[in-house]
Amino acid sequence: MILVATLLSAGAAAFVVAQKAPTYTASALAFAKVSNDPSTFSQYYGGMGAKLRMPGYAELAKSRLVAQHAIDAIGEDTAAEDLASRISAEWEPGGADLRGRANSVLLRITVTNENPDLAVEEVNAVGSALVKLSQDLEWYESAVSDDVQYKGPLAELLPVDAAKTAREVPTPMSGPLAIGAGFGFAVSALIMLGVGIARDTLVTRSQLDQVVRATTQRET
Repeated sequence: MILVATLLSAGAAAFVVAQKAPTYTASALAFAKVSNDPSTFSQYYGGMGAKLRMPGYAELAKSRLVAQHAIDAIGEDTAAEDLASRISAEWEPGGADLRGRANSVLLRITVTNENPDLAVEEVNAVGSALVKLSQDLEWYESAVSDDVQYKGPLAELLPVDAAKTAREVPTPMSGPLAIGAGFGFAVSALIMLGVGIARDTLVTRSQLDQVVRATTQRET
């Protein structure tokens, strides 16, 4: 009985997981750039400035503001909060250098959706909105009296690679199977224990200890 209940519970858990609608992810890439002259000194500090902005860009990508701009661009009938909750962003490769700066100026933006085509459309809209917003936030225009004239963003994200296809997110099975099997084993063991006591078939303390020990070992 214990074996049958364990297998049935595991099978039920697998069935429930299998019935869940698949989800898909699509991602786009953007590159952080700080405006500077072509000298080695300026390029070095420009690179540092771009890396320092990466955490801010990653958080901005997941913001309601960016999500709303993306929704407006594609005319999607969804709430900005919903889209924002399905956006993730991180620089590649991840991590930080010895000075605490991001290791990279390449930002990967990812959107999850149950519709693969919509995931692609959404992430490209999010990427475009993020690029535009990064330019608007650091827009600078020199005064007429300034010795050096400049008009444009001091720093910005540039699109690198738009999403073309989405990939299905694998559904983990081991966790639900283990939980289902453990639940079935525990319940069936308790039922058998109750039946045994009711029938007075557990006549010794050693038999009771054996059942309890088996149940405890299975749950751990």
